[in-house]
Amino acid sequence: MATRQTTASRIRTGLVKKVLMVCRYCRCNNSQLAQKIDHNLHGVGAPVDIVVVTEEDIALYGDKPGTILRPALLEGLVLYAAR
Repeated sequence: MATRQTTASRIRTGLVKKVLMVCRYCRCNNSQLAQKIDHNLHGVGAPVDIVVVTEEDIALYGDKPGTILRPALLEGLVLYAAR
């Protein structure tokens, strides 16, 4: 049986090329929003993992090794930041 890799380890090994992280201010179902975003990105031609988090999630888990947030925050590029 194959072992399941975390998203962070898949990024480091090059299996996932892009990660889209959406930081949200409002409270709603993050997994449903991620599914909607994924559906709208269908056909972009690149592997994309979508992570929907809040500022609170970033404060709690942003510096934890083994999470997707840490490499995204350390190595990521901000393409758009709402003000």
